[in-house]
Amino acid sequence: MSTRRWTLNEAEGRYAATNLTTPTITVELALKRSTGVVEPVGVFELDLVALAAQGFVTKRDKGGQEVFDVQIYRGASGAYTLGVRRADQTALGPFARRAR
Repeated sequence: MSTRRWTLNEAEGRYAATNLTTPTITVELALKRSTGVVEPVGVFELDLVALAAQGFVTKRDKGGQEVFDVQIYRGASGAYTLGVRRADQTALGPFARRAR
């Protein structure tokens, strides 16, 4: 499993990552406010194979290798979701890493 550090821009409202080759990833997500302040959101463990099977992540072939595309959205209410399209998403919260 690889760890990614992603910062979602508040003005954009989403973060997109493409061509991921690892089937499971840990995402350390932060939010960059319009003021420039970066706030941690949380740490999430994503099984990209399972999420692709559910339609929340794109899985495709690129040059004979399986790759994944992930999009994380922040809604007007401040809730974070994961999905290929804004109309078909799932809450990001259930993927939060639990304390061990």
